[in-house]
Amino acid sequence: MIALGLLFLCIFCILFVAQTRGTLYFKEKLNIASGNKSHSICNEIQILASHKHINHFKITIMRQDNQLLVLTHLSQLLTYVTGFGGLIVPLIIWATQKNNVYAMDEQGKRIVNFQLSLIVYAILCIPAILLLGLGIIGLIVIGLISIAFPIINAIKASHGETPRYPLSLNFIS
Repeated sequence: MIALGLLFLCIFCILFVAQTRGTLYFKEKLNIASGNKSHSICNEIQILASHKHINHFKITIMRQDNQLLVLTHLSQLLTYVTGFGGLIVPLIIWATQKNNVYAMDEQGKRIVNFQLSLIVYAILCIPAILLLGLGIIGLIVIGLISIAFPIINAIKASHGETPRYPLSLNFIS
């Protein structure tokens, strides 16, 4: 019961931070060099036309929110607190914020693919335990990878880099 309460508290805090932080950006990334700094400007303009007349402009404005990206990567570690939150919380954050936060769609897909891959590898290790105990070694390696890479990729996301997850199967593209 306490774990479920902590899970809802984490989801509320993450969604609150997502609503209050960040700078507005457009969707497609263009880099404009200004002196020694590179500014990211993004834009997506969808023009729906019929018979040579423009009927509708769609401009999608997204915000750059590295803190929410970091929290999304670190929320995978909830598996060690609640037993199940490492997949559910990033999935909820990705589903609710992928159209609002720049790079959330790409990184959210990678996080969900990584978590699903860990589950598949753990299931494959269970029968391998009967083969000279190789499954136990596999489960230990999976445990270490599932702790190390969310932390490494959270640091990369905080610096604006694109994180990568190794051995991740592509369930969601």
